[in-house]
Amino acid sequence: MATGFRTVGYYVDWAIYGRNFKPQDLKADQFSHILFAFVKINRDTGEIQLADPWADTDIHWDESWDVPAGVTNVYGIFLQLFKLKKVHRNLKTMLSIGGWTYSQDGSFAAGASTPEKRDKFARSAVQMVKDFGLDGIDLDWEYPVDATEAANYVDLLRLCRQYLNEANPAFELSIAAPCGADKIQKLDIPGMDRYLDFWNLMAYDFAGSWSQAAGHASNIFGSTSNPASTEFSFDTALRMYSAVNPHKLVVGMPLYGRGFANTDGPGKPYQGTGQGNWETGVWDYKNLPLPGSQEYQDDQLIASYSYDPAQRLMISYDTPHIAELKAKYIMSRGLGGAMWWETSGDKVGAGSLVQTVIDTFPPKKRTTAAPAKKKVRVKLAQDLSLSTEEEQEVRLAFDYFTDPEELGKDIIQSKDLKKAFSALGFNLSPGEIKEIKETIDPDDEGFIVYELFLEVAAMKMKDRDGKDELDKAFSLFTGGDDEGPITLQHLQRVAKALNENVTDDTLRDMLREASSGDRNEVNK
Repeated sequence: MATGFRTVGYYVDWAIYGRNFKPQDLKADQFSHILFAFVKINRDTGEIQLADPWADTDIHWDESWDVPAGVTNVYGIFLQLFKLKKVHRNLKTMLSIGGWTYSQDGSFAAGASTPEKRDKFARSAVQMVKDFGLDGIDLDWEYPVDATEAANYVDLLRLCRQYLNEANPAFELSIAAPCGADKIQKLDIPGMDRYLDFWNLMAYDFAGSWSQAAGHASNIFGSTSNPASTEFSFDTALRMYSAVNPHKLVVGMPLYGRGFANTDGPGKPYQGTGQGNWETGVWDYKNLPLPGSQEYQDDQLIASYSYDPAQRLMISYDTPHIAELKAKYIMSRGLGGAMWWETSGDKVGAGSLVQTVIDTFPPKKRTTAAPAKKKVRVKLAQDLSLSTEEEQEVRLAFDYFTDPEELGKDIIQSKDLKKAFSALGFNLSPGEIKEIKETIDPDDEGFIVYELFLEVAAMKMKDRDGKDELDKAFSLFTGGDDEGPITLQHLQRVAKALNENVTDDTLRDMLREASSGDRNEVNK
């Protein structure tokens, strides 16, 4: 289901090997963006190069190997990503450059070290985007170490933005950004931000084999009672990005866990990190919790882990409950969405962390031309006789309380529900508002979607119109007396005015039937 938030997934080209996770295995409808990771940098020229041509452009899956001589079609992962885009028309795919390996070996810093190299870097990156039918560039430099490299980063982003715009103004530019204070402080954040569409904040790897104590690896808040368990926290890092529009900040989440062996739990000493799936001390989320382990969740920190008392093994990772809390944190802070490293690690079906976040986010706003929305409006018009003017009245009242920048035009917060109905002229009691909220926001998520508001508003308007018609009819019978009952004399007068020959006995029967009793009058 599409949401009003970015949902960004990194797909790594080495996933096709031991992990046996092909691009075709991606649940592409979960993502707004899929970032291909990684291509490398030629340290001598700055040019971008494929890191694994066999995986990236050569391997054939469904395609025939019988290719005519001289034909150089693109196959591999890039062809599969292109096919995904043909099916999922709103999906964007981007080229991620660098990463940990090609940063730590010095390639990124060297490739961005001179104006000439930066120009070749940007030009070759944009050319690769065009060649493979992608939608933009993601830079992952881990990490600039001083002011000179920080300035080089800004200039590299400037060039990427320039050449992307020349190729297609719709192309996007993002980076993978640090959450460690020492790393953030070295960046020229305002200088970078003017060229970026969004920032992918790497809110993971807060703890691991390098830590002094076993700790939480992707917590939102720090612990005051056990500070050794939270060396870093995302909320602290977020404050250091205050110069950036929150809507451009995307919160990274891990699809893996980091282990601590021979420990008594968070904040305690440890020895080693455990075996792991593909690298020491790291497990794919889909394999967690391990047999014999018990999961623990801390709503205050927004963090979770598993612990095996027999093995004395702690693994820090997100559970679905914590993923849900992170999604609500993102909404409460007005942030731009969620990012996951990396897509092969998630569970399929029940327990999927990606799907949990998507299900927590409110649905994406839809244009008036969208089939689903059109169907709802037509149904309401047919079932509730809502005119075009009345629909416009509802839309206007709803729009008073939307925040298009953060939530889109089709969502309001539940706290504004009473005000929205007041704008329509309904003075609803707290009990009535509570009943409506329980109907259209049953999980108390704090958000109201326009279509549901429209449906309730339409019913309220129909009830109001019915009452108005009743008032008019009552006044007609009573001769303008809005409070008094309808009596035999009133019916005799109306019958005479209509030239109807009706006996008094018949009129008395009408009164008794309308009053549901043996009375000769009808009260309003």
